[in-house]
Amino acid sequence: MAADVAAAGATLEIVLESAALIVCPIAAGVTIGAAVRYATRRRLSGAVAAVACLTVPTIAVAAAVLLYPIIGLWDGATEGFLCGIGVFLALHQMYADPRLVAVSAVSVLAALVLMELGARTLLGPPPAYSIGDGPHFLLANVLRTIGPDSPTHHLGAIPYVLERQVMRGDIDAQDMEDRPPAAMVTKEIVCSIVYGDAYTGVIDVGRERARVFPERVPSRPGTTRRVLHIGDSMVFGANVPRDRTFTARLDELEPDVQHLNGGISGTAPDDYLVVLRRWVERQPVDMAVMYLFAG
Repeated sequence: MAADVAAAGATLEIVLESAALIVCPIAAGVTIGAAVRYATRRRLSGAVAAVACLTVPTIAVAAAVLLYPIIGLWDGATEGFLCGIGVFLALHQMYADPRLVAVSAVSVLAALVLMELGARTLLGPPPAYSIGDGPHFLLANVLRTIGPDSPTHHLGAIPYVLERQVMRGDIDAQDMEDRPPAAMVTKEIVCSIVYGDAYTGVIDVGRERARVFPERVPSRPGTTRRVLHIGDSMVFGANVPRDRTFTARLDELEPDVQHLNGGISGTAPDDYLVVLRRWVERQPVDMAVMYLFAG
C-alpha cells in the first residue's frame, strides 16, 4: 500500500511539473503581450508580426540559456516558443476574439490528451535503460545524477555559472541530487593537491575527511619506512570503512611500515603522476606504488 501511495505521489508530481512547464511560459507570454498591447494601444497584424511574436521569445530565451545554462538549450528553446505562443495570443489581431482563444486552447488540450492515451495504449513499454533516477529539467540535477564516467563530463568545459551551481551542496549527502557530482569533486581534489594554496576551489574538499592529503599525514610512531599507494577508487577503497582498506590491513601486517593511501576515486594515470609528484615533494616516502587499472 505504501509503495502504491508513493508511486501515485511521484506520478502526480510529474504531471504537475509537466503542466507547469507548459502553462507558466504561455502565461508569461500572455502577460508580456498584454503589456505591449497596452503600451502601443493596438494589436499587431500580418504574417511578419505573427512570426516575430513566436521567434523573438524563442531566440531570447535560447540566448539566455547559452549565457546562463540553468536548463538545456532545447528545453530553453521550447519554453521560449511556448512564451511566444502566449505573446501571439495576447498581441496579434488573429486572436482578438476571446472565443477563438478558448477554442484553440481546448483543441490543443484535447490533442495532447489523445496523444497521451494513444501512447499509453498502443505503444509498447519504454526501453528499460537507466537514465539516473529519471529525466531532469535543471542541468544541475542532470550532472549530479549521471555517472562519473558519463560522456557529459568529457564533452567540453562546463560553464563556470553552471559549475558553481552544480557544486553547491553537501559532499556527504546521501541523495545524489543533494551532493556535487563525483567526477567534479575528483577534479577539485586533484587540483587542490597539485596546486595547493594557489588553487581557489569551487568547494572545500577538505571536508572529505576520509581522504588523505599530502600535508595532513604525520609519521606514525614506531615505523621505519613509508610506502605510498597511488591509484583510483579501488586503491582508495570507495565505500569501505577506513580501518578496513587494504592499506589499513597492510599496516596491521607490517607494524614497522606506514602505508599511505593516496588513492582518489575517478582518477586516471595522468592524475596519478602529478599527484605522486606533489606527494613526494611534501612527504618523505621510501617507496611509491602506482596501480594501473586496465579496464
